[in-house]
Amino acid sequence: MSELRLAKACTLEEANQVLSAYVPDHNRRFAIAAQDATPAWRPLRGADVERACSFRYEAVVGNDNTARLQGRVLDIPPGPGGRGYAKAKAEVRQLLDGSWRVYVKDVLVASLPASPLEELGPRKRHKRSAAHRAFGKAVRQLKTRPVCARAKPSVRRGLPPATFNGYGQIAPRKKHAA
Repeated sequence: MSELRLAKACTLEEANQVLSAYVPDHNRRFAIAAQDATPAWRPLRGADVERACSFRYEAVVGNDNTARLQGRVLDIPPGPGGRGYAKAKAEVRQLLDGSWRVYVKDVLVASLPASPLEELGPRKRHKRSAAHRAFGKAVRQLKTRPVCARAKPSVRRGLPPATFNGYGQIAPRKKHAA
């Protein structure tokens, strides 16, 4: 920043000219050669990078051998021996180039042409019925209702502590002989 200010660079073109002269000098003064010049990265083997860098969705294959995602219908061709994939859970991927892939049990079953690249939002939830809501409310009330506490025994001088019967109630005291 100081170099740009000293050169009184006000536009992008002027700044680029200053930097083109400054960078070689900076690199000559501060660059340190690597002790080991071999690259540290290794080639990627056995991983599907396109699958890893894609939008992932889950769908259930319909009886007509299609996967539906928020209005999009993805046609899945028949499998080996003309087999269909009806009711199978499918993993649908939209790659970064916009094309689609459909996997069933980690096996690629369909590759489809590109469509506009966009991340689909979550599905809209259906409203629950009044009976379902009432049942849920009753269950929540049962969970939050306090458990009746046992009565605490009274401690009086000269009297033994109260005993409880099998129902969590205080049993009648035996009278002491005087």
